[in-house]
Amino acid sequence: MTLSPATKFLMIGTPDEVRTRGFNEALADAGLGPAEVLSYPELLRLETGPLEAMINEVDWVRIESPGRDRAVVDVVRAYAGSAWFHAAEYPGLAVQAAQPVTPKGVIDRPRLFSRGLCQAMVRIEHARRAGGDTPFLNAPEGIALACDKPGACAHLAQHGIGIPGPISDADHECRSYDDVRNTMADVGCRRAFIKLSHGSGASGVVAYQFNATHELATTTVALHHGPDGVQLCNTRKIQRYDDSADIRMLLDNLCPMGVYVERWVPKAGVNGRTTDLRVVTIAGEPRHTVLRLSRSPITNLHLLNERADPALLRGQMRPTDWDAVMETSRQVARCFPQMLYLGIDLAVHADLRGHTVFEVNAFGDLLHGVTHRGQSTYAAQLEALEQWGPHHA
Repeated sequence: MTLSPATKFLMIGTPDEVRTRGFNEALADAGLGPAEVLSYPELLRLETGPLEAMINEVDWVRIESPGRDRAVVDVVRAYAGSAWFHAAEYPGLAVQAAQPVTPKGVIDRPRLFSRGLCQAMVRIEHARRAGGDTPFLNAPEGIALACDKPGACAHLAQHGIGIPGPISDADHECRSYDDVRNTMADVGCRRAFIKLSHGSGASGVVAYQFNATHELATTTVALHHGPDGVQLCNTRKIQRYDDSADIRMLLDNLCPMGVYVERWVPKAGVNGRTTDLRVVTIAGEPRHTVLRLSRSPITNLHLLNERADPALLRGQMRPTDWDAVMETSRQVARCFPQMLYLGIDLAVHADLRGHTVFEVNAFGDLLHGVTHRGQSTYAAQLEALEQWGPHHA
């Protein structure tokens, strides 16, 4: 499909948010009009007919993250009871009853939010099919799969992609501190990452290790003791718990929210920092790549970790090993063929030879100030769209 000044885009996302502005700026630079923006609260309130009309009166639909606005998050979570949802399509999402809204920062029913988001994706796809075949830049089913961390990792493994060895799975989900310790002991593992199965960013991530006499949990979770008991709160300041009672309290409260436990893969270091990579693929090709440097095992950039040129790591590696990282990125993109773009988190091993893919992010193209051949992620997507669209949309 050739892009022209008459080409119409619909963006499902948050008006006047950084992602929305970035994509509209790229449209303007390409001589195209701004995308019409449909917010998540509006999407979930619309009757079927008007929604079908909105989707099928445009040339392309782009689905963005709901973001972190509490009002939007609450609306998506509340949608989890909608009749649009077909549980058989997303069996990994357990039902959780709605509860009163909790304060900002508190980790609040992540499975329920993910369930609501998946239901929104199902509704979008139904509306498209009912009225026509308007193509997506990122397909709803791909977004739903990427947001399910254990499901996405299993999908990658089925396609031969190297992932950290899972210690827990859908058939043996860790529900407590004792479950984590026993499960790790059963497989002879003393270092693991514990992640919310349906969390976003670094929410609820715990790097856990123990030996015969000590244990340590390095995490983005702060324990807050209140009149109603313990609350788990996300924090940018990395927390380190080495008291067994605190670690038990942390995991006994985190695990019932639904966690995925995987082996801890030793990562390559640069300048004394732990490193990994965020690679954005566009039309199946690795384009924008960022090296993330951290003083802790958790590297997410919003935790105020350092962003650096991947050349710092690449310069320490054999060319063939770096080429293998890029080829794996292509293979991951092929596992999600209806996604024009994909954010991939992977790490080079401490020996600077092997590498492992940790996660995929359906909304992972937000990289401030990072360009590839002079283009932002959004500009590169528009350039690639004309060739990619006819084959994948």
